Amino acid sequence: MNIEEIKLLDIQPSQFYISVKKLERVKSWFNPKDLSKFEPLPIFEYGGKIFFTDGHTRALAAFLSGLEKVPLVWDSENEIGITEYKICIKACEGRGIKNIADLEHRVLPHDEFIAKWDNWCDGMQEAVLFLNDN
Repeated sequence: MNIEEIKLLDIQPSQFYISVKKLERVKSWFNPKDLSKFEPLPIFEYGGKIFFTDGHTRALAAFLSGLEKVPLVWDSENEIGITEYKICIKACEGRGIKNIADLEHRVLPHDEFIAKWDNWCDGMQEAVLFLNDN
């Protein structure tokens, strides 16, 4: 698949909350008319599905500004494995999150983001480690 043809709305999130603090930080430097400071968003393809491995906040800022496309890069090195991403994607789908537009109304105060997203991720990764050890 040609990476230049992929639109923001064609990419499945692997995260189901956004921190308002992080979003405001991105909005402070983001200029939709000048993407020179916009680091490409990492994406990965698995099972015919393209998903974000990082950069959800920047993706949402771009979407909210009306952009349909942004710089993307194929992610070849992930901090977490495909098993964890598959769990995240299923969790997103179960919450009705199929593209970046679905995160527009899931922006939380930073403390709530930590409690709901970071803690969920920590628990999921511990469960995967436990299953892999047994």
